[in-house]
Amino acid sequence: MDTVNEAIDYDRIDHREVNRLFAADVLTALTSAQLLGDDRQCHGIYLDTATAQIPIELVRQARADGTARGLVITAVDLAAEMLVVAKQNVAAAAMSDVIRLERL
Repeated sequence: MDTVNEAIDYDRIDHREVNRLFAADVLTALTSAQLLGDDRQCHGIYLDTATAQIPIELVRQARADGTARGLVITAVDLAAEMLVVAKQNVAAAAMSDVIRLERL
């Protein structure tokens, strides 16, 4: 993305269903591998996060089923413009304490 407006346009695309299914699969795999659950700490890195919709969905689902008490995600992207929108999304979801944004 070259501009924040392009990142905003990308963020408006409805990926909710795909993101929901992907997040459910990731959480199932982490729980099955006993990497997530109870009060266990789990720090994940999500590369190419774009506007952070997938990390937000991961935390949302993990909180809903009770497996997220120890989940922290570092979400990384190359595009500063994407991270501008990602920061707004993470703040709006009240997840700044568990989703950290980084630029490579």
